[in-house]
Amino acid sequence: MEAKELLRLVKELDDSQPLHKKLERELKIGPGFGRARYKTQKQHWISWLTYYHTSGPYGRLVRDSTPAEVVYNRVMCPPMVFWLAEASGVSHGPLHDAFEAALDARPQCACQSAAVRRSIPWCDVERNLATFR
Repeated sequence: MEAKELLRLVKELDDSQPLHKKLERELKIGPGFGRARYKTQKQHWISWLTYYHTSGPYGRLVRDSTPAEVVYNRVMCPPMVFWLAEASGVSHGPLHDAFEAALDARPQCACQSAAVRRSIPWCDVERNLATFR
């Protein structure tokens, strides 16, 4: 799956998942904390993916296509990573493990995001996203 396909699928997902909001509150990351310019993690994903193939605000190298797995593995916002897994339908067990792992990780977004991904690798998210195709 490419990043453009991931964008299409993210637009179909429900943004009202409950656990990622709890993770935002626990980590104090997301809407209502800091300088978040998005109201939901779905909006965060859509904004990020819309500009992914441009230099964007991060001065990225422009490419024609990028595998969605690469995008997932580059995200450094733990609630953002967690929301995609939750909204795609990853089961409660791995979600619970990812939630706890994020809380137990060092208090840096990179560490917390990596902890979520160790509990919920891209292949699990992609398998669930396939049901939305």
